[in-house]
Amino acid sequence: MFRAVSLAAYGTQLHHMQLRLRTCLEVGLHRSTYDTDDSGCHELLKRNELFPPRFNALWHDLCTPGHSCCYVSLLALSAVLQLRICSYFPPLQATFVAALTMDIVGRDVARDARSIAVMWSTAGDVPDVGEVDINHVVALRRRALPMPPCHDTSAVSDDKDNDLEEVAYARADAAATSLSDEDVSSQADDNAAAAATPSDSDSAADSPATSPMPKRSRRDSSSSAAGL
Repeated sequence: MFRAVSLAAYGTQLHHMQLRLRTCLEVGLHRSTYDTDDSGCHELLKRNELFPPRFNALWHDLCTPGHSCCYVSLLALSAVLQLRICSYFPPLQATFVAALTMDIVGRDVARDARSIAVMWSTAGDVPDVGEVDINHVVALRRRALPMPPCHDTSAVSDDKDNDLEEVAYARADAAATSLSDEDVSSQADDNAAAAATPSDSDSAADSPATSPMPKRSRRDSSSSAAGL
């Protein structure tokens, strides 16, 4: 959960331990908000269709690195980050909406605050029939925008969540997959022939203005896409 929220909020999982620690501080300093035995607990803990843990169990889960946590931890994370957290729980369909598919607004978080989204999932196999063990949380991110025409960024939204980085990923992926195996083989032959043939002019070979740009194989393109 903390890795998923770190990825959704910061674009990296590296802050997961810091988020867990800050969540422990939030819950410990504001116990009345997260303790179901307190009449002043958060309204989310009072819903009949949800079954929050007792405070000691919640505290144990939070303070154990790598231990799984429940939706109450998302409530505390919302307060820590001052963000709304959109929680999605399968099945995601119109005929049935799970209780955990909801907008989580933590302590002192504005209703119109910026939001991130996570989805409950499973790290195991999904059987054809029977129950699925929901034991995993993943970050949800916006789809990459359609690539705009060259030198035209009018199709790119000004929304912070839809930036040019997503378009760059899409361009890199398209470039990496556009080369066929024949192109790569042909390129290798061309490079071998070029290496065996001396250049007509040493000065021309040394000049960046006249030297042709080397072709890139599918492997190089893929590496560039992964490194963006």
